[in-house]
Amino acid sequence: MRTVASILALALLAGCPPRKDANAPRRQPPARTADERPYVAPRDRGVPSIDLSAGKRLIRRQEWPAALRWFDDAVRQHPQDSRTHFYRGVCLYNLKKMPAALAAYRKAVKLKPQFFELWNNYGTALLVSGKAKPAVRALQNAVKIQPKAADGWLNLGLAYEEAHDLPAAARAMEKAVTLAPAQASHHLALADVLRKMGRYAAAAKSYREASQRRPRDVYILLGLALSLARSNQGDEAVKTLARARALKPGSLRVQMAAGLVLGLVNKHAEAAKAYAKAIGLKPDVPVLHLMLGRTYLKLKRYRPAYKSLQQAARLSAKRPRHRLRTLDFYLAEALRHLGRCRQAKPKYRAFIQRVPKGPLTDLAKAHLKRCRR
Repeated sequence: MRTVASILALALLAGCPPRKDANAPRRQPPARTADERPYVAPRDRGVPSIDLSAGKRLIRRQEWPAALRWFDDAVRQHPQDSRTHFYRGVCLYNLKKMPAALAAYRKAVKLKPQFFELWNNYGTALLVSGKAKPAVRALQNAVKIQPKAADGWLNLGLAYEEAHDLPAAARAMEKAVTLAPAQASHHLALADVLRKMGRYAAAAKSYREASQRRPRDVYILLGLALSLARSNQGDEAVKTLARARALKPGSLRVQMAAGLVLGLVNKHAEAAKAYAKAIGLKPDVPVLHLMLGRTYLKLKRYRPAYKSLQQAARLSAKRPRHRLRTLDFYLAEALRHLGRCRQAKPKYRAFIQRVPKGPLTDLAKAHLKRCRR
């Protein structure tokens, strides 16, 4: 279950974005289905044959240290067989030894450059290692070799998304959906990218497709509810949110999303209750207090708004790298409404310096001029 990362990602949808959207598609490529062959190695003609069955049995049993030792020996005995490097990379990847796994895959690719699984695994390892652009290039090679492999297109879409090329990510994921329409993970990844692009109606459609295949997946339901709320389908958004809350009523993520959805459909009193429940579950998360304070401002409850925003500031001061970008603006708003313009002005100026452009910045400049007391 996502916790703080999900909270920060959901806050992005409400106008106080962190540096990264962690509620985006899962960075770890999805698990393969039973009908896929997870460890298919190339056959190298002209290379002395080696029986890999013992090592492959260890892999199937997920005995990774023993499997790695077996393939270390195999590589020493048969360094020109790409399969030994490939399986060694598989072992290292699952042992989370990414630099060594990447080196093993690179050797395998050089020995057998026209094999889909090599490029797909290599690209996946690059993506998990945070090397998005090299991952894109590797996965482009994979789909060129096997253009009908849905998992290759899905991984390519994830790599494009990590490289901040959302239109290309959406196109790759649409291809994955076309090739494997029964896979909920493909619809979900596409929906997340469409939501990040602001294409909320299209995102809602993809979330629905994913939900039909995984009706009890709370993450999917929350994404659907947020997309429906953003596309002015408030009644449907509230109904979908109710389904998610019924499945996990005590979930921090669900309560946070409830606050966002209810706020988007102008049910601010209910949104405040949802944020208060979330704070009860995890009181040391600054963004929760920020969102509660922001909601109190909409309800014109300025004293509790200022109190919540002060708490957000105290908690945020402990994490200077992750200071909330909009916090100074909302603190200034609360102070201005409380008639404390002298204290509000420095907050407006600090926000304008931090965020030089944008609708909130324009509003801050206007309020700064009118704030005379």
